[in-house]
Amino acid sequence: MKKMLLLTLFIFIGCSSINKSVITSPVKVTTTTTNINAIVKVGDKITGTAESSLLLGFIVLSGPTEFADGVFSSLVANPLNPTGSIKAAAAYNAIYNSGADIIVNPQYVVKVTRSILYTTIEVTVSGYNGKITGFN
Repeated sequence: MKKMLLLTLFIFIGCSSINKSVITSPVKVTTTTTNINAIVKVGDKITGTAESSLLLGFIVLSGPTEFADGVFSSLVANPLNPTGSIKAAAAYNAIYNSGADIIVNPQYVVKVTRSILYTTIEVTVSGYNGKITGFN
């Protein structure tokens, strides 16, 4: 009986460790440049909007969940300035709804409405539908 109890304990209680060895070498990153130019066909005017509601100016109560990547380099989470992510969401909405590849000459309008506890930020982007047709 004791052997059975010990065997059961060893089955359910145990330790494990994982060790993976890696051969490392220094990595040097250099800057590269290319001479590739995109051919962009400019179309009709497009717009997109996004809105976020905040409690105490930094606790997000509601807001967008889809964003255009690379629209603003300040998209690193900054709870004290959520405007960059809302601009990226407005750009995503404009691109997604129009089928554009890029927004040509984007113009952002930011409307902030504040009360004592509650803040609403609404961003509207407008520009022109840009379709990439090729590269030089």
